[in-house]
Amino acid sequence: MEITVSSIMLSKIITCSTTSTLREVAQKIIDEDAGSVLITENGVPVGIITEKDLLRAVLQHKDFGETQTGQVMSSPLDCCQAEDSLEKCMELFEQSGRTRLVVKREEQFVGVIRRKILERFLSTAKRYSLAGIAKTPRFRTGRG
Repeated sequence: MEITVSSIMLSKIITCSTTSTLREVAQKIIDEDAGSVLITENGVPVGIITEKDLLRAVLQHKDFGETQTGQVMSSPLDCCQAEDSLEKCMELFEQSGRTRLVVKREEQFVGVIRRKILERFLSTAKRYSLAGIAKTPRFRTGRG
């Protein structure tokens, strides 16, 4: 059984429009305990804002009550498919340089996957699967 992106993605999708203010986005991130918000225009996803984008806005002295999401969102969206293998998803992370990818299933946005979570999962899976297939005991005491 192959593990796919949909197995480890965050399926909760929080959205705001491009005309929402950064204050509204920050409040949604806090209220929903989310790490990112999908930005939509007329119901169509066009970008994403992460906690890092909000911190960057603070450092750039953006007015959170006036600045709209369309001015700071990461766009275009980098996406992977829910049925993709974890290795294929990791390749997309490496190509895009992003920390999050939006997950699609049948052209619908169904979740978000974080690079850190994927890296941890792949590292753990590799460590345990290698230990599980060892053909010999770890310590040999027999004589040939």
